[in-house]
Amino acid sequence: MNIGIALGIPFISKVKKILARDTFNRADSPVLGKADTGQTWEQLYGVYEVKTKQVYAPGSSASIAGLNVGKPNYRIISDIYSTSNTTLGLAFRIVDKDTFYACRVYQMNLEIYKFNGATTLLGNFNGVGYGLKTLKIEVVGSTFKCYINNQLVLTVNDSDLANANKVGFRGAGVESYAKNIIVEEI
Repeated sequence: MNIGIALGIPFISKVKKILARDTFNRADSPVLGKADTGQTWEQLYGVYEVKTKQVYAPGSSASIAGLNVGKPNYRIISDIYSTSNTTLGLAFRIVDKDTFYACRVYQMNLEIYKFNGATTLLGNFNGVGYGLKTLKIEVVGSTFKCYINNQLVLTVNDSDLANANKVGFRGAGVESYAKNIIVEEI
């Protein structure tokens, strides 16, 4: 929290606390290693690498990697490159490799799924397009808001997994890239 005086008027502003950040600005590596904020990436299933200063999923199978951010409510922001078959997205409220939510770009859609023994589509938005996109998810209580390039496109509600504190990436089946990840406290 910042307290100050501007134009003779006292003010209080809340500074967004960064819970996790990773720019992947490091040498190529067969593992994701440590985030810029010090947390160690946990490879829960499949393969993620650092390649050309990006998160790289070779696409041979489903993959999930996560960081513990210590809180269940947050905003996640990442630049994700999507192609016609990309299935890379952001995973949140991760419990383990089988239990989590994922917001992903797939073909021309933005989809939110819940994985917990079964796979449940919670919401879908058509017309996302291909190329580099900034994907943002706000996770507060049972409400998940998904943004593409800072435009709200999908809101869903689900009350499961309310206390899980890990966030990360989830992809399946095709080669895919992400440039960074930032997790902010809400």
